[in-house]
Amino acid sequence: MRDAARLALSDDWTMETGLAALAGEDIRATVAAYEASMLPLQRAEDMGAIATDADGRPQFGPQMTAVRTWLKPLGMKIAPSMSPEQCAAWLTAVAMALSDFPARVIVKAAQAAIHIPMSFLNEVDGHVRKEAEAQMQRHATALARLKRMHAEIERAAEPKLPPSAGWENGEAPRLTPEEIRRTPMWVLKLGIAAGDITQEEVDAAKAVEDQEAKAA
Repeated sequence: MRDAARLALSDDWTMETGLAALAGEDIRATVAAYEASMLPLQRAEDMGAIATDADGRPQFGPQMTAVRTWLKPLGMKIAPSMSPEQCAAWLTAVAMALSDFPARVIVKAAQAAIHIPMSFLNEVDGHVRKEAEAQMQRHATALARLKRMHAEIERAAEPKLPPSAGWENGEAPRLTPEEIRRTPMWVLKLGIAAGDITQEEVDAAKAVEDQEAKAA
């Protein structure tokens, strides 16, 4: 899943490279895993049910912990003199404010935002959010690519209908003399121009018609 998803995020994506990166894995599982990884933090981990240890300190889930870990350098860069208690409270507030994004997106956005000059702690939310929105657009494109590949794989797996009678060789069946005689001349001329019928076939069918008329 990781190789195909990583490729879908890149500019090197094509349907051919995507299939190669999939390496025989189930595309449905790949799409499902990608969608699960894009669940917003506030849904992936219940923000209203944070456990505490014996000393009353909050025990965050793995995703919230990762987000706080990568937000902390931003806070330390702006306000290195914050006490541990102040830093912990600030991290929780910013992480919860950004929890409408998936944890993986917040982490990447925080990593990018570390290079943005900031003077105040209240700037962090806005800058990280802007980076996260750009990340979400890239993920939306990647997921659309994977879903399109899924559709192509499903379409290729559909049973093929047998050819209609007369089309076994992939060519249009020839008109019978009777069909030629029933076909308007302007339609026959179009068929001659397209190469679907020859003038000789038309002449032969008309000759039979004329002979039948004389005999009558």
